[in-house]
Amino acid sequence: MNVILPRDLRTFLMHTTNYDVYLQKQVKQQKNKMLIISNKENKLMLQEKRDNIQKLMTVQHNIDVEEISLIQTQVESETRQNI
Repeated sequence: MNVILPRDLRTFLMHTTNYDVYLQKQVKQQKNKMLIISNKENKLMLQEKRDNIQKLMTVQHNIDVEEISLIQTQVESETRQNI
């Protein structure tokens, strides 16, 4: 069954449908932009965490080296006293 719609109604429906599709596209684009921003922020946070872990490991290594050096110095000092 074919229904003939008035021209103005057809035009209005077409514009309304086009606008609805446009809005859906805008929503998708906005969600995508938010996801990209969120991913960038997460990536930056992970990089900061990695950098901090690396710095922590370096500091711990330096502390260990200094403790070993101190022990070595104490042993050398005790050895000199015993001689």
